[in-house]
Amino acid sequence: MARGKEEYTKLFSDLGALVEDFKHHHAYINWIIQGDMVVAEGSSEGKLKSGECWSDSKMAVLMYGDLRQKENPREALMDYLESAYQAGAKRANWNIGEFDLRANIAK
Repeated sequence: MARGKEEYTKLFSDLGALVEDFKHHHAYINWIIQGDMVVAEGSSEGKLKSGECWSDSKMAVLMYGDLRQKENPREALMDYLESAYQAGAKRANWNIGEFDLRANIAK
């Protein structure tokens, strides 16, 4: 969530650094307006610079076939899982400083 011009600029700048390509499905956007809050709820699809893709399911996906073709599949999987964990933890407002997923997984 962002409030004000500075927060929106940072939000979309950070997001833009991760995304290679995307498409919004404008015909299916649901606008929710309540007081001074405006939310656009809809679907999209695209590809992250790291190779993961998402579609209308609103989830990033790491395809097994793509993973097998990586130079180091285990490391690529761990990177994907770590980024998914960090995104979920941030969205849930967890204190992620208390957790270190990689430190707790046997190598």
